Amino acid sequence: MGPLHEILPICTSPLKQGGIFIAFQSQLPHPLPVCEGVRFLQARQYLLPEETTKRQLVVYQKDDK
Repeated sequence: MGPLHEILPICTSPLKQGGIFIAFQSQLPHPLPVCEGVRFLQARQYLLPEETTKRQLVVYQKDDK
């Protein structure tokens, strides 16, 4: 879709308050992008079978207001 800093506002805007957005990333961006009204929850690394490259799941949540 695009770089996380570009898609984060687009993908989280339709979420309900408390909704979760999970982005699949080949590399973890540094610094992690932030977006107003959305907070970073966690990043988890994983490996695909038959591969050695680590990938990340980056989890954000739309703030409750």
